[in-house]
This record gives sequence, structure tokens and C-alpha cells, in this order.
Amino acid sequence: MRAGLLATMVGALLALLLLAGGAEAKGGHQKKLADLNVRFADGPQAAFAGHQIKVTDSVRNLGNKKARKSKVSYLLSKDDKPSGKDIQLKGRRAIGKLDAGARDKGNAMVRVPEDAESGNYKLIACADGGEKVKESDESNNCQSDDGKLKLEASAPVLTPDPTELDFGSVDLGPTTTEQITITNTGSVATQSLQVVFQSGGGDSLSMYAPPPLGGCDGAVLQPDESCEIPMTFQPTETGSFDINVFVQSGDSIDNGPVVNVPVTGTATEPPVPITPLFYEYPETAVGSSNSNDFTLTNNSGATADVGTIAITGPNAADFELIEAEPCASLPIQPGGTCEFGVKFTPSASGLRTATIVAEGNFGTSYDTISGFAGDGG
Repeated sequence: MRAGLLATMVGALLALLLLAGGAEAKGGHQKKLADLNVRFADGPQAAFAGHQIKVTDSVRNLGNKKARKSKVSYLLSKDDKPSGKDIQLKGRRAIGKLDAGARDKGNAMVRVPEDAESGNYKLIACADGGEKVKESDESNNCQSDDGKLKLEASAPVLTPDPTELDFGSVDLGPTTTEQITITNTGSVATQSLQVVFQSGGGDSLSMYAPPPLGGCDGAVLQPDESCEIPMTFQPTETGSFDINVFVQSGDSIDNGPVVNVPVTGTATEPPVPITPLFYEYPETAVGSSNSNDFTLTNNSGATADVGTIAITGPNAADFELIEAEPCASLPIQPGGTCEFGVKFTPSASGLRTATIVAEGNFGTSYDTISGFAGDGG
């Protein structure tokens, strides 16, 4: 009797132990799963249907097992909860294998569908968008951006004129200015425009747009409105030069319409150059004077007859020719030189500029000169 009872008790105890061991094994197996969770998502404040936007997110593996490779998908939602009514953005961010507790932060370029409707949306990023990873919790994969994204179904259209700007071949010395006109030919207003310069070949400072960039930088163009960018070519050495002028609508080149206008030009030395080129006088008090000698060098290979030497420009009256008659009355033989002087007597404080112009049977040579005038105090 006692033996039978003891056997029964031992059997029951063994059964309980087996059940506990199985539950523990099962529970342990469940815990050894990945759990991908988007910690934060960030995107632009505005976007246009059919255009790309740049999004940023961070994914963490909250589980106890390494996650296989996965992808983050992105939605535009009227609320902060993903559903079948949301707009699926085209493009995903790939994530490599992610250890337990590890994070992965990155950017992705995704496109808004062309048929997306205007409105205010929340950007949502969802880890394991392709549902390739077996997770302990499938309900915590998504996270919305803190801010809102304003989506426009129609985008402004930036149309440049000209589409390419070529200054052609320019002699060293003069300053040449051309205009780039940007027109909004779309049906909706632009965001605040930004003008960005990307250097190409040669000295990028030889091509520039004087501030305030003709009113384009920071401008908001309504449909059919325009702004202008004055481009100046002032080469200081011979060679080929080029830059790209990007005009974009919005705070990021990735999030809105953008146009690129290539600007090119070639600088050559005139047959009879004036040197020193782009001479800058030392600071001179108003009413005081400083002088400097300039040289005409005949590199034309033929006799150079100088017709006239003159000073032009916005502050020409502050610069006076000294002993220029010998250069204008005697021919300069090939390889020969002729010197003349220019005296700087500023009549007002600030930067004063002018241009020396020499004309003859060789054409026209230029030299831009300048000086800063103090107030004499």
C-alpha cells in the first residue's frame, strides 16, 4: 500500500518536473528572438507629389537574438498609426544584421507617389517593412515623426534662362556680367529659394554672383514670377573656368524642385596686356594721394600703336593718368614695353574702383584697379 502510494507520488513529481522543464524551454525559446523597434523618425516639413524626400530614422534591436538583414519602410499617414489607408512611399532603407541591443541609424531617399493628395501628414518609419524577421513583438515596429509634413499635389517648376551660361573667351582685365533669370512656371508658389554654387575648374572666385544674388536667394516666387542672379566673370589668370549654379525650392536640395545652370568661360591674355593686373592701392586717406606705375607689354608680334589710354568706371575721377603721352605717341616694338603712372586721390571714404583702358591697332586692353580710402581721422 505504502509502496504504491510512494510510486504514485514519485510519478506525479516527475510529471511536474517535466512540465516545468518544458515550459522553461519553451519560454527560453521565445525570449531568444529579435525585436526591431524604430526609436525615432525625421523628415522634411514640406514635400511635393512625385518628388523625392530625405528621411532619417534609427532602429534598435530590443530582443535577445541577432536580427537578420531587414529594411525600413516609410508611410505618410493622416494620424500616427500605420494602416492600409496610408500612402506608401517608394524606397526603403536597408539594414544589415543587427546584434541584440544594437542600433542602426541612417538616411534614405524615398519618393512620394505622383497621385498623392495634398494635405498634412505624419511621416512613419517601420522596421522590418518586408516582414522578414521573426520577432518577439510585431506591434512595436513603427514610429512617427514628431512634426507634420505638408504635402502639395502640384510642385512649382523652376525654369532658368539661359539654361547654360557661357561667357565665351574673355581677355584678362575687364569684368563681364551676365544675368540668369529664374521663373516659376508652375501652378503653385515656391518655398524660400536657395542659391548654391558648386566649383568646377579654375579659380571659383573668378565667377561669382554679387550679393544679394539678385533677390533670388530667400525669395518666394508666385506662379509666373521671376528673379535674377547677376553672374560676374573676372578672371585673374588664363585658362578655362566653370561652376554650377543650383537654385532649389526649400531648405534641402533633396526635398524640392531644383535646377542647375552650368556657367563656363575662358580667360586669355590680350596681345598688349597692362600690368600689374587688378592692382590695389594701399589705404589712402581722403584728400591724400598714392601713385603706381603700369606697363604695356607688346606680345602681339607686330608693332603696337597705342591710340588712347583712359580711365573709366564708377570712381574714375579719383584716378589720374601721369605721363601717359609717351605711350600714346610712340609705337611699341614687338617685345617692347611702355610705362605710365596712375595717381589715386580718393574723394570719399570706402572702396573706390576704376578701369584703365588702352586702345590701339591691337584692340583694347583693360586693367581693373582699386583702392580703399580712409576718412583721414
